[in-house]
Amino acid sequence: MHRPLLAHMGANRWLWSAIMAVIALVAWLLRDTLGTGYHFGDVMALALMVAGTLMILQSQEGYHPPRMEM
Repeated sequence: MHRPLLAHMGANRWLWSAIMAVIALVAWLLRDTLGTGYHFGDVMALALMVAGTLMILQSQEGYHPPRMEM
């Protein structure tokens, strides 16, 4: 079940980055509204980590390291 989801995330990195950013924003608003005793801060941190990882992967797409001359 997780392979199709990961393949979809890999093919649509910008979309999933935006989705994770929205989830983080909603979690931040809920945490701010309800207080720090709830686990919305954990959800926010996880969503931001996933969004950041996807953005890093997207930035590396098409990069070819320079060849080493010997």
